[in-house]
Amino acid sequence: MTEAPTVGFGIPFYAGVGYLREALGSLVAQRDSEWTAVVIDDCSPELGAAEVVAAVADPRIRYVRNVVNLGLAGNFDRCLAEPGTDIVAIFHADDLLQPDYVTTIRGAHGDVPQAALVAPMATAIDAAGGPIDTVVDKVKRRYWPGGQRHELRGDAGLARLMHAFFVYCPAISYRPALLPAERFDRRWQQVMDLDLFARVLLD
Repeated sequence: MTEAPTVGFGIPFYAGVGYLREALGSLVAQRDSEWTAVVIDDCSPELGAAEVVAAVADPRIRYVRNVVNLGLAGNFDRCLAEPGTDIVAIFHADDLLQPDYVTTIRGAHGDVPQAALVAPMATAIDAAGGPIDTVVDKVKRRYWPGGQRHELRGDAGLARLMHAFFVYCPAISYRPALLPAERFDRRWQQVMDLDLFARVLLD
């Protein structure tokens, strides 16, 4: 019997201590409690992130601060590497996890170990944590693949993703061992995730 993959979270932090506190609360509330997490502070000018992690007082969560500012792509790369688990989710510090997130990604990656990324559906929320439904969200639902699971592969997968970028990047989890050596390209700010997905699909 294949052993279930280990799950870790890399949590990039630069601003929004209040949001970080809520994000960690949703992480601790996961029904599947077998995970680890690292909050990676990218030289934030905002104080308090270390204290928030300490106040949670959960041995599964640790805090590190970069010696120099790595920027968005650089910090995302560190988020992928730091947990050291089979599966890593880059959990944005201003997002919330649904209680079955760990169960969902562990199950999907366990069933399909050749998948480099798993992208579950997500719900967009506003600054108060309430659901919103923008034009972008309507488009994502319109083009979301049917069925419980759907595989994107190669040229056809990339064409489908380019036709409508229906995934929610903050919900994606990665199997770092299957990613290219060069992960998030530091040249980009807004399309670095799509750039990585394209290279994975075409590999």
